[in-house]
Amino acid sequence: MLQVFSPQEKEEMEKVKGQVRGLALKSELGFVFREEGRDGLHQMEQALAEAGYPLKYNEIQSGTFYPLKVWGYLLLGIRNIFHYDDAKFFKIGEFDVKLSRLITLFVQHFVTVDRAFKEAEKMWSKYFTVGKLEVKELDKEQRYIRVVLEDFYLHPLHCLVFAGHFTGAMKMIFKGGGSCEEVKCMYRGDKYHEFILRW
Repeated sequence: MLQVFSPQEKEEMEKVKGQVRGLALKSELGFVFREEGRDGLHQMEQALAEAGYPLKYNEIQSGTFYPLKVWGYLLLGIRNIFHYDDAKFFKIGEFDVKLSRLITLFVQHFVTVDRAFKEAEKMWSKYFTVGKLEVKELDKEQRYIRVVLEDFYLHPLHCLVFAGHFTGAMKMIFKGGGSCEEVKCMYRGDKYHEFILRW
């Protein structure tokens, strides 16, 4: 059996509350399969079993809720086994957006950036049972959006994935343009996560 997680990592993950749709788990494992092949996917399934969640990629139900800590274990496992850097986790987030039919459909339907991100606030609860996503500011002249995520505590790796999510959505809306920067973070002592999205 692999020893992927340190005792401290396990202790921190077991404190995590809330649930996430299986789609997030399948997306991350799908990225691993694309990048690392079947052996890499098997290593990640072993890592989940080590953490106490013996889930198989082809058995995860996209619409079913799973403990949020499983997503945290997945991100940690990916980092600890494959040594991905920040840029790679950002790419995981972009990959997730491309894989999500629901996100693709609503971005295509709500073609303006303000409508798309207002709908994103409502969609949050379809994916997570904790946290609150809110658009705090939209400036079309300066071409940016300020998005705040409150009450969501998992691991700093999720910040990179979310930045990739937001960038991926912006690229869909603007046909290739878009960027995202996290300017406040709960893991740096702030009260919430704050992202600035530009196009």
